[in-house]
Amino acid sequence: MLEVLTGKKTIFNRQEEGEHSSIPTSLVAFPLPIIEAGELWKVVDRRPAREPTARQLEAVNLVARAAARCVRLQGKERPAISEVVAILKTALELVIYD
Repeated sequence: MLEVLTGKKTIFNRQEEGEHSSIPTSLVAFPLPIIEAGELWKVVDRRPAREPTARQLEAVNLVARAAARCVRLQGKERPAISEVVAILKTALELVIYD
C-alpha cells in the first residue's frame, strides 16, 4: 500500500535538501512519521493528473493510515486483516460514489 501511495520502491534513493548525494531509504521508515503527523500530502504520489476531490483525499488518508499501522514493529500494534479489509472497503466506497 505504501508503494502505491507514494509511487516509490521499497528501497529508494532520497536526496536531502541542499545535498548532492542520495541516501538509500526504506519506504517503511521514511513516510511513517509524516503520515502519522497528518502531513500525507508531503509523501503522496502526485503523478495522477487531475486534482483529487475531498472524498478521494479522505480515501487516500484512510489507506495511508492503515498502511502505516500494518508496518508497525510490534505485531500487537498492527490491525487484523479483517480491519484492513474494512478500511479498504470504506475507502473504495468513498471513491466509487464520488
